[in-house]
Amino acid sequence: MIVYNNQSGLTEVYLGTSNIAEVYIGSNKVFPSDVPPTNSKVYLTYNTGSEPINVECNGDSVLRIDEVKGGHSIDFLATATIGNCVTELQNQVFEQGYGLTAVTIPNTVTTIGHSAFRYCTSLPSITIPDSVTSIGSDAFSDCSGMTTCTLSSGLTKISDSLFVSCYNLTSIDIPSGVTTIEQYAFKYCRSLTSVTIPNAVRIIDKEAFYRCSGLTSVTIGSGVTNIENTAFEDCSGLTSITVNAITPPTIGYSVFDNTNDCPIYVPCESVEAYKTATRWSVYESRIQCVEPAFNGKFKAEYSGGQTYTVDCNDIDTLTSIEVKLQSSYSYTAMTSAIIGDCVEYIDEGAFSDCRSLTSVTIPNSVIYIAQNSFNYCRSLTSVTCNAIVPPRLDDKYIFDDTNDCPILVPSQSLEAYKTAKNWSTYASRIKPLSEKP
Repeated sequence: MIVYNNQSGLTEVYLGTSNIAEVYIGSNKVFPSDVPPTNSKVYLTYNTGSEPINVECNGDSVLRIDEVKGGHSIDFLATATIGNCVTELQNQVFEQGYGLTAVTIPNTVTTIGHSAFRYCTSLPSITIPDSVTSIGSDAFSDCSGMTTCTLSSGLTKISDSLFVSCYNLTSIDIPSGVTTIEQYAFKYCRSLTSVTIPNAVRIIDKEAFYRCSGLTSVTIGSGVTNIENTAFEDCSGLTSITVNAITPPTIGYSVFDNTNDCPIYVPCESVEAYKTATRWSVYESRIQCVEPAFNGKFKAEYSGGQTYTVDCNDIDTLTSIEVKLQSSYSYTAMTSAIIGDCVEYIDEGAFSDCRSLTSVTIPNSVIYIAQNSFNYCRSLTSVTCNAIVPPRLDDKYIFDDTNDCPILVPSQSLEAYKTAKNWSTYASRIKPLSEKP
């Protein structure tokens, strides 16, 4: 390394063929430069101290293997910045770039070829711009160091083996326009903890999530029509599977085998259809009713047939004002209530003295229920609490004078509720959701 201090008039340094790794003028590094030239097709740096390689735009919009691998060894590649003159990454272009730690893809790129980043084992994350509409099979397979990947909103499919053996991938947001998740797409992604499959998805191909052993929850959208063989087999950490399709999808063999015997929640109106459908009948004892998704903050129905809703807002507490005073209808005539997923706290006295209320549904998002929230709701026939972890109850009187109605909770959490502080007061009333009338 060479450092020039106080060389205000210095404009040029000639290094010849020396092995100097870095040159600084004051605190500014001038060799090698970390800023790609303006006309760069791809700018590559290396973890050996070798001089960066810049490939200039040349009229060919495809970034090719020989342009990336034609200089220093691909094994020592550290970073890659792709230029705006590129629209396509060739198949296998960065494959086996074991030392690659960062890559920048511009929003001019529309296509990423198969195996483009396969075996880039040191790459911790990557962002795919929304301009990309096609990613080939195995593009990120065996990227064992990858923890996050932001996918393009322009994708319509998750390709064959796209993330297979990405052992440390912890989360993935599947774009809303995706219609197909191809075979082996997330196979062996054992650090994934939850997956939500959008409503646009029609097909989940074989072994798509096979042995994703870290998964605890899976939500499958309403549009799915086919789930192929062993798609979720050996996802042994699952605590819940939710399928929102009204019509039972056609499923292959062993789709939900070895998934911790967790409940499979389906639309209430379709429970019997699922239990008797081909291959679903194998899981009959696990199939339970789940209420339709509600996207607001609060919804109430009244004895006169009226409906009142509150949209989600910046406040994560459902207040007694929102429940009782903002509505044009008397809270004493409220017959049913659904609380939305944007609520974490239920305010003190929120439903107190709602004397006509017969049912209330509390979502998984709720973590705290304040005192007197449901006192004197004497017409209640059921309370449904979908929270996997029992919310904190502010006191042990919250469900007093509520007609001794059943409190329905997820089956896997039954004992947790019965023994939790203040919930234990109602242990005899706490029942599994499967017993919902």
